[in-house]
Amino acid sequence: MTLLAAAVGALLAVDLPAARLELQPVEGRAFDVALTVATPGAPVFRLEDSVMGSAGMAALIANATASDENGELPLSRRESGGVLELRALRRAKGPVTLRYRANSVATSVEGARHGLRHDESGLGGLGSFFLVLPETTRLYRTTVQWGGDPGHQVFSSFGFGREAVETVGPLSQLRMAAYFSGRPRVVLIDEGRLHLRFAWFGTALDVEAASAWAAKTFAAERSLFSDESTTPYTVFVRTLPSMGERSNGVGQLSSLMLAIGPQTPFGPRLRTNLAHEMLHRWLGLTLRLAGPEGSAYWFTEGFTVYWAATVLRQAGLISRDECLAELDTIAKRHSANPYAKASNDEIRLHFFENDQLSVVPYTRGALYAAELDAEIERASGHSRSLLDVMKALYWRALFDGAADEQGFRPVAVSAFREAVVRELGRPGGARFDAVILRGEGPVPVPEASQCLARSGRRSISAEHDE
Repeated sequence: MTLLAAAVGALLAVDLPAARLELQPVEGRAFDVALTVATPGAPVFRLEDSVMGSAGMAALIANATASDENGELPLSRRESGGVLELRALRRAKGPVTLRYRANSVATSVEGARHGLRHDESGLGGLGSFFLVLPETTRLYRTTVQWGGDPGHQVFSSFGFGREAVETVGPLSQLRMAAYFSGRPRVVLIDEGRLHLRFAWFGTALDVEAASAWAAKTFAAERSLFSDESTTPYTVFVRTLPSMGERSNGVGQLSSLMLAIGPQTPFGPRLRTNLAHEMLHRWLGLTLRLAGPEGSAYWFTEGFTVYWAATVLRQAGLISRDECLAELDTIAKRHSANPYAKASNDEIRLHFFENDQLSVVPYTRGALYAAELDAEIERASGHSRSLLDVMKALYWRALFDGAADEQGFRPVAVSAFREAVVRELGRPGGARFDAVILRGEGPVPVPEASQCLARSGRRSISAEHDE
């Protein structure tokens, strides 16, 4: 969040209704959840049964009860259409408190990578997998509080420790946060305005070295976007036996959650994954394109792949050859993928159903970003680049237009296309339609990418380019 956005949020908070989320760990196997919120009429609380392609979330929610100023508020429980629904059977008087137990799944068995999981080192997961929230787009002043054994370590995307934290925004932001308790290996890095917290659960990695590298990467990324926020950023890492040597992460505005395997080394793939997910703070969350879920993965994921490699190269955290090797690997994966020519609509509809198809927006978007970057530089006589387009879009995402129900200001896809046309003319727009919408395939141009760019390239800033 920018300082201006934080100031505006503080002013708005004066007249916002209050909400409260309390989490209490239960024997390292579950969270007892209590959500207190004012909602008009007879409130309805919902949770998607399938989150990020993993089903079975509804079965983990037990013992749900509700109360208001008149005492018990009867609930009906219904699971239909892939949604768990807890519906009040009468109108509520005053704030409603919903209580339930969110059970977790052991890391040793199959389950959602980023869902509520437990092992000897701790319990935790992303809120999107276990927080049952009312259907509302209202903004709230929400207090996040931990209960339970005071001697038990607790952590969330809102902060480490038991001190209550207040956040302003829609309740949906609670789902975008991670919540953990247990005995992780903790690393704290505070350097000037840079503050990072790391909680490593069940890993045998050299967490100090990995954390130091991640902090340098985060610093380079925030510099690219001229982000001077002093709000701490948190990295949660969980070990899942099923991950083997792999890693997979989910980035949020103030944190990221990473799942790795017992044999995952601190090598190129993990470093790339860390850089990619941390970059989502700016590209994919703050700067995102409007449209149905999955319609802009080529941008939020593919462009992030390209820019992560670019940032690492410019910061000297990977070499020129490593950067080029990354793009070469992406090109080979794309050309060998039987779904490489899938249309953007096909990707949107079937992303979570097909592992090979789900790779396409990553590779296609990254290669298109490299191509577009080179073409803008060529057309402008090296006076402009894709960076200039990103600067203008980032400005719009920060300050232009009305915020959506999650508090973001998505930029229209048409605005991106129009920006390309301004740089490259009508052929640039036609190329966008062919590559991104119809899936006719990008032409890899790693030799012209920013992997070879001179150091000291212009950074994305919050300054408005007219």
